[in-house]
Formats: sequence, structure tokens, C-alpha cells
Amino acid sequence: MHRRHFLWQLTLISLPLLSTKTFIKVEPYQQLVQRIETAKRAWLEGDGQTFVDLFTPDGEFVVPGSRQQGKDAILAAFQAFTATHTVKSIAIRNLVVQGNGAMLEWSWEEQEKQTGEVTRMEDAIAIDFRGSFIQRWREYIDATSPAS
Repeated sequence: MHRRHFLWQLTLISLPLLSTKTFIKVEPYQQLVQRIETAKRAWLEGDGQTFVDLFTPDGEFVVPGSRQQGKDAILAAFQAFTATHTVKSIAIRNLVVQGNGAMLEWSWEEQEKQTGEVTRMEDAIAIDFRGSFIQRWREYIDATSPAS
């Protein structure tokens, strides 16, 4: 009898958390995480079109020293990079999605095609979404600290 009473109290405590005002929607969160995973895969596969398809028509792609706006400009920057480099690995370390934004850290390893030189770096990325599309992708690349 004591156990049943405890479960009933637990149910009463849990019910307010499931109201429509406080219920956290999981679907949009998962959709944004999937978009980030798709971006990661696009870099690993050198697939600029898949990467660009994640953006709004007026989306921004910002890396240190460069800002591209619009799908054509983003695709051109992606293709210019992949013409000379291959992305060897990307490991997502931290990922926080809140509202229409995401912050993540990923470790990036690239290889220059002509020399074979491999570079490893840490990257922090701030992403703003409009709906399920990327409005702004802003990278803060750290190429000087040793990658972990």
C-alpha cells in the first residue's frame, strides 16, 4: 500500500510538468541537431551542395577573415576550400541547442591535397536557425592550441 501511495504522489507531481505551457518539444531540437550532423557529413564528404542546402537563401557563413552571404557565395567558398583540402575527421565535443540557436565545439582535421600536410584545430561554432534552416554559421577557429 505504501508503494502505491508513493507512485500516486509521483504521478501528481509529474502532471504539471506535462502541461502544454511547460512541455519541452523534442522534435525541433532533434531536427536542429540533425542539421548539424548533416553539415558535418557534408564537410567530410566534400559535398558543398548538401552544405548549402542547409542555409536560408540569404544565409551567412563566417570564418576568420571571410564572410559569405547567400547560397552561391557559400557554395563558392566551400568549393574553393575543398579544391585544395580534404576534411579527414570532425569530432563534435560539445553541443548546446537552445531556441533557434546552437553552439558547438568540434575538432577538425584537414589535409592539404598538394603537400599532404595534415592540420588539426579546435573550432567553436555559433549557428542561428530560421525555422530548420541555417541563417548564420559563425566559426571561431583555434589553429594554434594543440588539438585534444
